[in-house]
Amino acid sequence: MEVFNSGKLVKVWFIKCFPFLLTKSFSFQFVAMADLNRGWQDRKSLAQCNAYMLENGIACDVKIKCHTQDGKVVMLQAHKYILVSRSPVFEAMFCGSYQESSDSIEITDIEPDVFKEVLRCVCACTHA
Repeated sequence: MEVFNSGKLVKVWFIKCFPFLLTKSFSFQFVAMADLNRGWQDRKSLAQCNAYMLENGIACDVKIKCHTQDGKVVMLQAHKYILVSRSPVFEAMFCGSYQESSDSIEITDIEPDVFKEVLRCVCACTHA
């Protein structure tokens, strides 16, 4: 790849932005592993990163309002791109001709705890 030959600055930037790409088959000899400022993404799969982001509310762009049986309102956060990629209903809701204009939706026919598990499964195929 030509971009890797354009100088040390680009190489260091690339490695710092995408440290998960540092493997035995994809590495740069001039950067010591200890020199990198590793984040929570380090050596995690896409599913693991998605799960972490969901659980910690990182870059969530939609709020989902659910109701408990006793009437309490619970707000959950999610990522539209994941919902759209996994559900034709959410694709129609966020991308179709009748798309939601708000960053908040209400789901009335499912308990918050159940929907949270649905989000975990859809996001990263993990269960609590």
